[in-house]
Amino acid sequence: MHKNRGMFLETVLNLTCNFYIKNNLAHIEKKHVELKNASNKNIAKSKSTVDYWGCLKGTFIAFEAKSTHGTRIEKSNFKLHQLEFLLKIKKFGGISFYVLYFFTENKFLIVEPETIENFMIEDISITYLNIKKYSKEVELTFPGILDFIPIIS
Repeated sequence: MHKNRGMFLETVLNLTCNFYIKNNLAHIEKKHVELKNASNKNIAKSKSTVDYWGCLKGTFIAFEAKSTHGTRIEKSNFKLHQLEFLLKIKKFGGISFYVLYFFTENKFLIVEPETIENFMIEDISITYLNIKKYSKEVELTFPGILDFIPIIS
């Protein structure tokens, strides 16, 4: 039912990463999850860390992508082990963040993992209106590139 809900964001991010690699701006790859077949279903062999990781100007970078067709992203979509991973990357001097896409608003946001952690602790709903105050918007540019390097640098 929700199989392809994040495909637009993933496609944009893959195009962006390929653009960065091709133009020697950064090396960021989508991390692939190893799957195993159980009862005719593919399931992950183990918990994944985050969707994307690589290197930007000599600094490790990692981020997780989340999208919604509504105006809110359910907290259950933010996995604790992924949040902890992103927080550790920041603690050790790396760059980490979430890329959120709100389809109804057609907005891409860069959000610090500490912001998501605070929303979880304070039990604040992760709606577009709530999160945009603590985020940086990124514009989609031609040809389908989400140029976030200037925002995170």
